[in-house]
Amino acid sequence: MPPHVGVSLPRLVCAVASRRPAPWRPGGRSPLHTGPAARGNRSAPVFTRALAFGDRVALADQHGSHTYRDLYSRSLSLAREICRLRACSDGDLREERVSFLCSNDVSYVVAQWASWMSGGTAVPLYRKHPQAELEYFIQDSRSSVVLAGQEHVELLSPVVRKLGVPLLPLPPTVYCGAAKDPGEEQVPERDWRDRGAMIIYTSGTTGRPKGVVITHHNVWATVTGLVHKWAWTKDDVILHVLPLHHVHGVVNKLLCPLWVGATCVMLPEFSAQLVWEKFLSSQSPRVNVFMAVPTIYSKLMDYHDRHFGQPHVRDFVRAVCEEKIRLMVSGSAALPLPVLEKWKGATGHTLLERYGMTEIGMALSNPLATARLPVAVGIPCSQHLPSPLQAPRWLVCWPTTRVNVLSKHLTGETGLWRHPCRSVGTPLPGVEVRIVSENPQKDGCPYIIHAEGNETETRVTPGFEETEGELLVRGPSVFRGYWDKPEETKNAFTSDGWFKTAANPREARGVLRAGGEVPRSPHTHAPASVHMGLIRVCTLPRPAREGRSRGIALSLDTRIPSFGQTPCETLRVTWSPVRRGATATPHPTRALPWQGQGGTARGPSSLVSPAPLS
Repeated sequence: MPPHVGVSLPRLVCAVASRRPAPWRPGGRSPLHTGPAARGNRSAPVFTRALAFGDRVALADQHGSHTYRDLYSRSLSLAREICRLRACSDGDLREERVSFLCSNDVSYVVAQWASWMSGGTAVPLYRKHPQAELEYFIQDSRSSVVLAGQEHVELLSPVVRKLGVPLLPLPPTVYCGAAKDPGEEQVPERDWRDRGAMIIYTSGTTGRPKGVVITHHNVWATVTGLVHKWAWTKDDVILHVLPLHHVHGVVNKLLCPLWVGATCVMLPEFSAQLVWEKFLSSQSPRVNVFMAVPTIYSKLMDYHDRHFGQPHVRDFVRAVCEEKIRLMVSGSAALPLPVLEKWKGATGHTLLERYGMTEIGMALSNPLATARLPVAVGIPCSQHLPSPLQAPRWLVCWPTTRVNVLSKHLTGETGLWRHPCRSVGTPLPGVEVRIVSENPQKDGCPYIIHAEGNETETRVTPGFEETEGELLVRGPSVFRGYWDKPEETKNAFTSDGWFKTAANPREARGVLRAGGEVPRSPHTHAPASVHMGLIRVCTLPRPAREGRSRGIALSLDTRIPSFGQTPCETLRVTWSPVRRGATATPHPTRALPWQGQGGTARGPSSLVSPAPLS
């Protein structure tokens, strides 16, 4: 349990700040800790590295502190129980699905590791999903057993009873059991590479959620890529406040620190006050890494503005965050520029943005050490748009981040509503990207390559510097396929093995992510259609207070001219409410004449254009 604060956090911070203590300054950082190879199998799961870290603290939660040895021992005991329940004498479930519902604490890690130790494929569930959805996930994955934390047994009991699936409640020893020396009872060596590690379900924006099968090699590729890119070490301490049924919470925030022997401090759920307490606390373990979605950063700023009002208190908060925390990351949704700027002013940190999908893991990331500048991908306009849509220089749309993969040298100014199309950097190690369009000739290759690149180089096809295209991704982090959906899996890839990001309906429709969440109804957005050189409709978020997010759709029915041409376009603006679970029909509110050198309003986030390199 987080330490009890006798006085309110604002009063405590004010009192401490008044004494003006010197901010904590970290010492020299140790080299990147790679840990031992798991018997030469580089795709082996994270638990195979745990015993090398022994008595180092792996997790700190409301139940106390848990070492790597604790996690390994408890997971191995639970794995034996799973195999006993399934009458599996050789201790290998051979990828049988193991669903589990646990809170954000040690029970989640033990259930996950036990699923893998027993040879199963983990299917994480989420406590806020309704029973009907939990039933669908368990039934669709054909799970052979369901694990439940003590507090979730009542929720899952009627579900598993209806489905006829055995339920295994986690024993109390999962939370506080003493570590036992595994001795000779360690997990036998296996070929992990192509085994299923997890099935994570998509949000189901346009239909029933699909199970994304992620192999152990996929997990290894994403984790090691992020460990390298973000310089994780065993001395890091990350504060975890995200749900654990998506890649952001599971891989980025949990498996990365456990891979290097670092410490993960887990809160049961997000609390702005507790997060600020952890940021400013001098107690060990001291948090120096934080990752969240834009909504959380917005709520943290609201708390900051309400409770840290005095100038010397704000100076103190900023000084501590600057000196104590080395990395802050935002992901899973577009980060509004006002939040980015306010967070920079409050903490001194420019949030690092990255891009990924359930199907491809993390593909792109901003640099850790060098400057993270906003990058515009539109064509420069000669004039500003009329009020109220005043846009300095660049007309851009919400996160068309893929183009910036191939335009990393460009810098630009902000766009409509001061919401820039910011760059999320370059591909992670091993990731390759292409921007393509359909080949109308249908001879040989089914598509035309506009540009392609990887972590170290970019190649743009002459004559395609200003054309629209679709993002393709290839690499070791790309998923194995959709569970039990061979036809949809086949359609998600090109004939030569590249994943088509626009094949995902969530991306092809230009889904607007509002308030850090993906709207679940397809009717909450304006339709989007982008073709070669032709923009019909695109969307971007307008900064709004929590709970009142709105979307703006820009309609531009004309061909995009080349540089130097100055046609007069008509920019039609439509508004539509964007609320989780809501439906709305966009309606036009005004049309504005738009003079410019052909400017572009970008559309769906996976339909992009390579801007010329400088």
